[in-house]
Amino acid sequence: MGQRITINGKTLEMPKVFKDEEEVAEFASDVLQKALKLDKYRRQFRNGRVVLDVKLSDVGISKSGIDSVTYIFACKGKTCGLITMYPNGPKVVVYR
Repeated sequence: MGQRITINGKTLEMPKVFKDEEEVAEFASDVLQKALKLDKYRRQFRNGRVVLDVKLSDVGISKSGIDSVTYIFACKGKTCGLITMYPNGPKVVVYR
C-alpha cells in the first residue's frame, strides 16, 4: 500500500498505483497517444480551451482504481499546450 494521510480526522491509506513519477508520465503519455488515434477524441480539438476526458476502456488500458484520465489543453490555431492532467476513478483522492 501507499502513503497514509489524515483528512478531517480520518486516516486513509492511499493505494500505490505507480512506483515513481516516470511511470506516471509514461502512463499519461500512453493514454493520450492511444486516444488521439480515435476520432472521438481527436475531433474535440479546436481553438481555446479543450478538456479531453479519456476513458481507459476506450483505449484498451487497465489501471486499478482509475477509470479515466482528464487532459486540459490550451489551443491556438494548430498548436496546443497541455495545461494539466489528472486521473478519475474510485481510488483517486482529490484535494480541494
